[in-house]
Amino acid sequence: MDYPKTQAERHQLALWEESQEFTILGVIEVFTTDIQGYAAQVIVCDRLSNPPEIVAQLEKLNIFDIPYFFDWYFLSPSDYPEIKRYVERLNYLRLLIIEYLRNL
Repeated sequence: MDYPKTQAERHQLALWEESQEFTILGVIEVFTTDIQGYAAQVIVCDRLSNPPEIVAQLEKLNIFDIPYFFDWYFLSPSDYPEIKRYVERLNYLRLLIIEYLRNL
């Protein structure tokens, strides 16, 4: 995905986060790691041990369910467009993995 393209925006967001009680970049990093891990499992493994359990975990992993992330994302729609596109792609990948596992 286009994470390197977000470098300038990540720097700008890090400066903004200094005055906040939460970290948007931290949430995105954890979300990225989790989704990449599940995607790697699907690509590498012929058979996953418990697809329904993985689907349940992925359904809980919705970044937009985090209230402060949701507020940040939707309250300033024109800010940080590259980061937001990156998150949208990751979330789409999460949904694709869920769909794939449901159809096994």
